[in-house]
Amino acid sequence: MEYIDKKKIVDFNKEMSVFLRKYSFMLSKQEISEYFFRYVYRNKDMYILLKGSFHPYDYPPYLNIIAGKGEDVFPECDINSVPLWMVIRYLTNSHCAKEYDLNFISKSNFFKRIKSDMKSYLQSFLNGDFEMIEEARKWYANELDSDNIDNG
Repeated sequence: MEYIDKKKIVDFNKEMSVFLRKYSFMLSKQEISEYFFRYVYRNKDMYILLKGSFHPYDYPPYLNIIAGKGEDVFPECDINSVPLWMVIRYLTNSHCAKEYDLNFISKSNFFKRIKSDMKSYLQSFLNGDFEMIEEARKWYANELDSDNIDNG
């Protein structure tokens, strides 16, 4: 496993700050520790949460981008938010989307890919519309229910 330099996380977050500021999302909370980071960007009651882990037990190290409304802490965040990978699965009907692998954070296209995914799949949310996020959350809950019925 490649060592993840915290400076790379901080630099990535600076790029995200510039990108999200264009949509009036401003950094409201940040936390970075030995193996974990969490950045929250808010635009009124909506938020983008960037969280990740580079703990050896969480291999591969990951970045998760979460869109939500209301509180960004448990339990409300579990009810009123969805990760970007879930939105991609909902909109594309593909089950390939997942968290971003932080082993690739040094690659020049890492931020470009994330920015492109956010523009493609979160554009309505970034512009203030929460409806698609709610639809994706409900769709995923139904997917889980049907998986449980099929495997039950």
